[in-house]
Amino acid sequence: MAVFPTLPNPLFPNFGPPTVESVPTAIARGPDGALYVGELTGFPFVQGLAKIYRVVPGQAPGLYCAGGFKAIMETSPSGRTGISMSSRMRPTPSRRHRLSPPNSGRLSRVGPGCSSVETLLDGLDRPTAVAVGADGAIYVTNHGVTAGAGEVLMLAP
Repeated sequence: MAVFPTLPNPLFPNFGPPTVESVPTAIARGPDGALYVGELTGFPFVQGLAKIYRVVPGQAPGLYCAGGFKAIMETSPSGRTGISMSSRMRPTPSRRHRLSPPNSGRLSRVGPGCSSVETLLDGLDRPTAVAVGADGAIYVTNHGVTAGAGEVLMLAP
């Protein structure tokens, strides 16, 4: 349905390969019927490269938001705004910590067309999912990969 662009690695030639691949990690249908796709980018996980795209079947993906994200793990458009959960990433020999170091997650509200990005929660520990309830409450997981410690947090509308 969509192919997302490969980007030049701004750290090359000092670190990593010359290009960085787009890795779609989150998809949600917006109230306008379009699909909103969040991405993380491949190694070396450069801050600010991850974006949110708006996808309409039969059309090329359009950039919806380039809000300075490092990795968008979940997206949930609702009404005129979207909710995005992102994690800071760092490459390390331990795969367990490569994608999301402890307490590096952030839940953000993204305005239409990325007109604004408001942090709702910062310091989340490896969040893995976010959803917006029918009542407008936002639900986000915390400690998503820690056995016996996982929890769902609710932000009232």
